[in-house]
Amino acid sequence: GRVVAADSRQGVVVTGGWAEASSWSPADFAREVRRLGCRHLLVTAVDLDGTGDGPDFPLLRRVLHAFGPGVLASGGVGRLEELRFLAAMARDGLEGVVVGTALATGQLTFADIAQVQGA
Repeated sequence: GRVVAADSRQGVVVTGGWAEASSWSPADFAREVRRLGCRHLLVTAVDLDGTGDGPDFPLLRRVLHAFGPGVLASGGVGRLEELRFLAAMARDGLEGVVVGTALATGQLTFADIAQVQGA
């Protein structure tokens, strides 16, 4: 299926390689693309992307509330506890999580991910 992406920084959706602020809040953008029939929305907290400093949980909660099921989270995941918390958000509609830098740097392992998926 198709996935729409919303890159977010400081409360707005950003475009142009994360350099330009749009007029959209992530929640308003999520509501609009859902209204237009989108079933999957990738939300990236670009200021946290690649840092391992933890996801933007408040952002994810706002987007989940606006969009409903089908949200994919990206940006900042760096610890097993964060993966567990994100897994618990599945009951609110979080459908998946992007883990990149944390795997590449060894901060997290595939075994860690499998452990959370099996819980």
